Amino acid sequence: MRHRILLIISLLSFFGLFALAGGKATPGTPTVTVNCTDCTANQSLVITGSGYKGRSRVQLDIEGPVSYTIVTAADSKGNISVDFGTTLCYNPGAYVVYASVVSGSGATLVAASQPFTVE
Repeated sequence: MRHRILLIISLLSFFGLFALAGGKATPGTPTVTVNCTDCTANQSLVITGSGYKGRSRVQLDIEGPVSYTIVTAADSKGNISVDFGTTLCYNPGAYVVYASVVSGSGATLVAASQPFTVE
């Protein structure tokens, strides 16, 4: 009888720990979005994203007729937000913003991308 009680307590403890481990928050799939998909040359550009490791470095590469690169930091929850305002000069055309995770060795891994156009 004593062994059965110990076995039941052990099993309950094991499954309790298993359930707690499954409840941990993990980063989701990284995303990146641009506040406009059809932008005008004088429009403010805001790039946001989520699903990155908290406090990680994220490189944003805007590629198109004019290209820009900026490195930002994700907040503690893994979100990024960069408001370029109207400081960047965009020529009309098709653009893509790539969000890449920057590793400690300087290597980057493209995590997400979003196209947009400037009219």
